[in-house]
Amino acid sequence: MSGRGEVSKPVSTTDEIYEKYLQKAILEINDLAHEVAQAGGARVPVVGSGHPLADVMLLKYRPQPAEVQEGVSFYGRAGQAILKSLQRLHVDPMAVYGTNCVKFADGDEDESRSFLARELHIVQPKLIVPMGESPVDFLNSIEFPLADTVEYKPGELQRFTATAQGDIAFISLVVIPACFGLTWLVLPLQRGRGLLAAGAGFGVLAWAFHVAGWNTAENFSKLFGITGVGFAFLSYFEALSWVVLVALIIPWVDAYSVWRGPTKVIVTKHQHVFSDFSFAFPIPGERSGANLGLPDLMFFALFLAAAARFRLRPAWTWLLMVLSFGATLALAVWRNLGGLPALPLLALGFLLANGDLIWTQLRRGADARR
Repeated sequence: MSGRGEVSKPVSTTDEIYEKYLQKAILEINDLAHEVAQAGGARVPVVGSGHPLADVMLLKYRPQPAEVQEGVSFYGRAGQAILKSLQRLHVDPMAVYGTNCVKFADGDEDESRSFLARELHIVQPKLIVPMGESPVDFLNSIEFPLADTVEYKPGELQRFTATAQGDIAFISLVVIPACFGLTWLVLPLQRGRGLLAAGAGFGVLAWAFHVAGWNTAENFSKLFGITGVGFAFLSYFEALSWVVLVALIIPWVDAYSVWRGPTKVIVTKHQHVFSDFSFAFPIPGERSGANLGLPDLMFFALFLAAAARFRLRPAWTWLLMVLSFGATLALAVWRNLGGLPALPLLALGFLLANGDLIWTQLRRGADARR
């Protein structure tokens, strides 16, 4: 049964980010084991075993005597049999986490449901393997958020929670619009003074939050800082035609950078640099999310401010550019690509939203010069 699905790049996680999630998962698993022990009183709790961020979760119904003796799931002959099977299938044991539905030899389902739900939230497996009909029934009984009801059909892959497609839809239709809604809210400031200074100030804040490990604050400091830079950059454009020219050129520059140029080198060989100079759109409860480079955010702000300054269609511009990011993400995952340039569809969104008005203004300008 499929559990959490990963989204391909531009969804990306660096080793540094993964280590943070791993340490968090270890602490949460240890806390859960302590709570299970407290709930058991004099009874011996049987906790899960394996990697706390495993791709595969093996789920039995009740612990066996050898497991109760050691207090660890899949201890003894059952565990040895699993290891041999994994070796024959060439599956890394570090990619597997095993647990029981019921946490005590004489435990009941009611006291164990919340514990299994917690384990699922912590481990976030891609694949859940219920070993028998009883684990399937128990899995359905915990009423995991947004989960489908699964049936006992050995050998058949079934959807349990949202996979990559669900993640893409959530990022594209909820997370990205919500984040860029903040850019829309500050649009009235696009003619303000001191925008570059404000952008630099948010850049310093982002650095300070990065050092402190405050990832969310760092993320939004980047957004506001680069938005200020984009607004300020527009002040150097004396005419709408300059903006149009940029919209026609940057897709080619971005495409070269992503596929053959510096962006490709950074993403493939220096992921920490990409992480530092990108904005992350997280999926709540997930370890992955979509990343956009800071230049993508800057041109989003520039085109949106241009639509307002030159009396085009700011609302439609915002909407189509937001959708362009979701479309780029979907295409990258659909084609299983390591990443796609975001600026081509972004520029196209700006031009589609305002094409007729741009043409009218450019023709009036040409007529006036005659």
